[in-house]
Formats: sequence, structure tokens, C-alpha cells
Amino acid sequence: MSSLRKRRKTGCLTCRQRRVKCDERKPTCERCEASNIHCAGYERMRYIDVRHDRQMEGHSPQPQTQPQTQTQTQSRSPSDSLPPPSVAVVRPSGVLQALSPHFESEGRPLVALPNNPTPAQRPHARARGVLAYHQYLFRTVHVLFPACYFHFWRDTLCQEAWEVEYIYDTITALGSLHRASLLLVAGGSEENENENAKSRGADTKVTALQTYTMAIQGLSRRLKSKSEPPSSDIVIAVLLLLAYFECFNGNIPAAVRHYHLAKYFFLVWPDLEKKKSNSLLPIGSALRHLSFVCRVVLPLPITLFGAENSCRLHPDERRRTRSLGNDIKDGSLMAEYMHQLLDVFSAEEYVADLVWSPFVKDLDSISMERIKTFLEEVEDWKDRYNDPSLKSVAEKFPSGLSRRDVDGLLVGMPRQQKQQHTYQSALTAALYHFCMARLMWALARMGGNDETYELATYFHVSEVLHLSDYAEKGAIGRGPRDHDHWVFGEAVDIGFSAMLFLCGQCCPCNMWRDFIIERLRLIGREGLFNGPAFATALTVLRGFEPVSKNNTVGALHSSMLDRLGPPRSRAVPLLFNEKDGRNYKLYVLGSSPGRGDPVLGDFEVVCQAHWTTDEDGAMKEPFVEAFGGSDVASLGGAGQRGRPTSDWLLSQPVIGDWMDTFRGSEFDVELAIRDHVNGVRL
Repeated sequence: MSSLRKRRKTGCLTCRQRRVKCDERKPTCERCEASNIHCAGYERMRYIDVRHDRQMEGHSPQPQTQPQTQTQTQSRSPSDSLPPPSVAVVRPSGVLQALSPHFESEGRPLVALPNNPTPAQRPHARARGVLAYHQYLFRTVHVLFPACYFHFWRDTLCQEAWEVEYIYDTITALGSLHRASLLLVAGGSEENENENAKSRGADTKVTALQTYTMAIQGLSRRLKSKSEPPSSDIVIAVLLLLAYFECFNGNIPAAVRHYHLAKYFFLVWPDLEKKKSNSLLPIGSALRHLSFVCRVVLPLPITLFGAENSCRLHPDERRRTRSLGNDIKDGSLMAEYMHQLLDVFSAEEYVADLVWSPFVKDLDSISMERIKTFLEEVEDWKDRYNDPSLKSVAEKFPSGLSRRDVDGLLVGMPRQQKQQHTYQSALTAALYHFCMARLMWALARMGGNDETYELATYFHVSEVLHLSDYAEKGAIGRGPRDHDHWVFGEAVDIGFSAMLFLCGQCCPCNMWRDFIIERLRLIGREGLFNGPAFATALTVLRGFEPVSKNNTVGALHSSMLDRLGPPRSRAVPLLFNEKDGRNYKLYVLGSSPGRGDPVLGDFEVVCQAHWTTDEDGAMKEPFVEAFGGSDVASLGGAGQRGRPTSDWLLSQPVIGDWMDTFRGSEFDVELAIRDHVNGVRL
């Protein structure tokens, strides 16, 4: 027997890297804690995957002699169409390997370093990008894009990143900011853990911002290069990733600029048609989803900003929306269902406008039958989603919904049913109810005296309000959770705050709107959507809404005495964020039947308001100016004058600045950096 003792390898990964003795306390060791060093935890137990020779034929990794640009695919059944949760590493041959990432154990989906990486997994020489690259590979892609497009956003781009510096910088910048946002939103269960997480998050964000600057400078140099012109689809993809970076950063001007240029290049570069099978559909899908965000943050008709033709669903994608089965829904499958629901509203521009735009001019020009057709598609999605807790109006009220039923929908709010949903499942259910509410509201505005659609709207709005109880920053790290499910702060192209703001226009009374205002302030910022700014806009809107004083329905709850007027009489808020990221401008449109304005239709501007934020980002008191009319309330001594036309509205500096953004057709690195610096939030 040998007298030599073999060194054990059971210590934590950090102590083993430092080559010091570990006390092996779990989940984190005491030595790391005493040294104020992040403990990476312990290596998972290894296992051997034994497979038959027949299964392994053609799948053993071979040395790569030539770079492959296309991903090998296999035909799968609908239930196998999605990869296991948070998996996939690029193998040397370009084929995906089913390996699970190592997540931190603090309740946040933060990717840690892989154990014993293969050569293909080894990161770039810049060690600071290691975790950022793996965060993008294992998590960010799964959150932002449908699984059917991973072959492009994950495989193709990551393969290109090994050879092209600005692509690598873009990926690591986005991965770093994703990590930073998760660390800054919430910490651990103890106060010192929380402070440590926020400190790490601040450092990670600084690194992300530095890498982002390198990425846009590298992209600019590559676009100017005549000897090595970049591939068009790769450039568009990088611009979209930069837009998503600014979504995580909450920077509206920079995100909108990147989105506009990506859309412009997508429409004018003809060689994309030659690459339909690999890049056209993934890029088109991302453009559509970002167009929903633009509709919320730029609330005038989107055609004014040159964003037409960006929201058309490809016929191949229509077939894909019906391909999923009713398997147990992990985070990846749930995300796929969510993307499919969004695709239902991508087939036609007017449907996307009805759902996501605060203001729609030519509502009467849309056929009610066409809207009902899309309602049927939404119900078809609900049937395939197969969630027993997701109820329609007919299922919840078989004998019909009455005004008295609406009066009691929010009684006992909020419900104590947190065990039924994760954040992601609540967001998916809320998206269904939100879409139904917005389409029902459009039908109610078109339906005259028929209350059916109006009452159905209130039911779906109430469901969104109940589900918004899950939109809490503190939910991260509270108790055990499945790393595969999304957490607060990851849904950057949709979010509870945007849905609540748009639902604020569809409330039966001010009590509901007050609840929405309070909830928006609690939620805070989600991506580009600023909850407190939305809350301030709804507060101003409250003073310009017609209130029904005559209650003919019988004895109603006292809170319903301030019942709002019929749908066609409701005011519409147009909220714009100025490009400095700190000032806000609100224009309230009031109903004016028969006006026939070329831009506003049967609406007119009844007031404008502006406010700013203090050094801590809190909203200051708005200054409100009402425009003429004896039926309009005057707030806080605001002055009154004649109501302006749409020409006046379009001449306002804040709207002119946004229109200038959409006039650009070239990537200007100076403008990109200016927007990034002006709108950035540290």
C-alpha cells in the first residue's frame, strides 16, 4: 500500500481554485465568507451516461477541420420540439450537446462556471466575459427568444462570436447586464446577502456598460470597412441584441434607435431573402416583439414613426403557432406558449395596434368580425395551453356577467393564492387576460349600447389586477424555485407595468384605477416600462375622465358611485419620455365626435402635463395645463386656452425629437453613444 495520501477534491470550487484548505461547510464555506470572497459552491456529482452503440453512431465529437455555419437538426415530435430547460452548449462540430448549466443556489438564475469544460466551452481570453458569455448562452437566449429560433440566436451567433470581436462584445455585454439586473433587483434572504448581491450587481453593470461601448465602436468600424463587409443578417441581429441590452438598461432613446436601424436594414437589404431558412424568421420575430414595446413608449400611430410593415407574421410561423402539445409546462415550454400568444397579434398591424397602442385613430374602419376572428384564435390558444386556472367569462359566469358582478370582482383584493403561480406562469395568464381585455374594449367602443363587451373587458382587467400581485421584486430568492422559470426583471419586451397601464384606460370606476396606480408604483421599472411614470400619467388622466353621476343599475357598492362614462367617451393618455431619460411629457386626448382630425380622428388634445424625476429617480409633482372647454376639469390652478390641433401636437419638441430618430438610415456611433449616455441609469 502506498504511503502517499491522495488529495481529496471535495472542497468548494473557490478554495480549490485558490489552492487553500476548505472547511466544506454547505451551502457556502466559512473560509470564503471570512475572506469576503464569493463562494462558488461545490461540484456536482458526476455520472456516466451509458448509451447503446446504435444511439451513439454519428454523435461522437470529432475534431473540427472546417468551420460549419449551419446547425444540424433532427425531426422531433411536438412534445420534443423544445430542448430541456436551460441547456445546450456549442460542440466542436456545431451540434448542440444536452448539458445542464450550473446555476447559483441563491434563488436567482445566474449561470456559474461549468465544471471541467470541453475545448468548445472554454471562454475567450478575456476572463471577465466568462460568466457573461455563459449567462447569454444558457439563460438570456432562453428568456428573449422562442426555442425554435435558438439555432440562430444561440448557435449561429455564438459561433460567429469566436471570430468577430464586436459580436463577442455584444453577447458578453448583454449577458453581463442580464446578470446585473438580476443581482440589483433582489438579493438573498438575509440583509448582508442582499447588500453583497447589489454590490456585485453594480460592479457587473459597470463592466456591461464598458463592454457595450466597445461593441458599438466595433460595429461602427466593421460597417465602414470596405475590404470585409459584414453579413447583413448578423449586423441586424447585433443591433437587436443591442436594443435588448438597452431594454434591460431601461434606456428608451438608445433602444428605439437600435430597433429602428435593425428594422430599416431588415426592410432594405435584399440578400436577407437568400437566407430565409436561417435568419429571416428569427429576426422578423424579434422585430415584431420589439415593435410592441415601441407602441407603448411611442403612443401616437406607429406609421408616423416609420414603423410600418414590421409586425407581419410569416406564413411558416402561423403553422408553428399550432404545433405544441399539452405537456407539463416547464419554463421553456411556458415561454414558447407566451411567444405563440404574442404571434397571434402579429398577423395584422391593426391587431397589434388594438392590443398595445394607447391610441387607435380609425377604429370604426376595422370590421368587428375580423376582431372576433382573432378572439377565437386567442381562445384556441387558451385551449391548447390547458391551464385549469385560466377561465373565460363564459366559464366563470355561465349565466352571464352583470354590472353587479363587476362590482364585486375586486372584493378581497389581493387574493392570497401565491402557491398557484410562479412569476412566469402569472405573466403568461395575465397576457391572455390583457389581450382579451384590449380586444373586448375595442369591440365595446364599436358596439354602441351593447354592454356585453364592456362588461367582459372589466372581467379580464380584474384578472390582470389579481395576477399582478406576483409582480414583486422581492419574489426573487424567496424560498425554493425552479431555475428554469423566469423571474421579475427578465420579461423586458412585455411586463405587468405595461399591461396595467393600458388596462388603466379600461376600468369601470376610479377605484380600480387607483389600485392600478398603487400597484404600478410598487412594481417600479420593468425594462423600458416605468411603473411610477405610468402611475403619474393615470393620476393626471383621472381628472379628465367623464364620470357618470346617474346610477340606474340599482343599489351599487359605494366605491362604484364614481363610475366612468361609456367606452367611446373615455380619455386617452399619450405619455412620452424625453431623450434625457428624466423628463416626461403627457398629452391627454378627449373624445370629440365628428371632429375628423387627420391624425387624431375624433379626438382632441384636452390637456398637457410635464414632470421630471429627482436625483433618486422619484417622480416629482406634474404641472398640468388644460385646454379650454367647460366640461374639462382644471387641476392645481393650471391655465386654460383653446384646444390645439394635431399640427400643434406634432410640432412639439419631444415628438419632433422622436421623429428625427426614425429619419436616420445609417449607424452613427456618435448618436448611439449620445443616446446611451443621456438615457443611461447607473
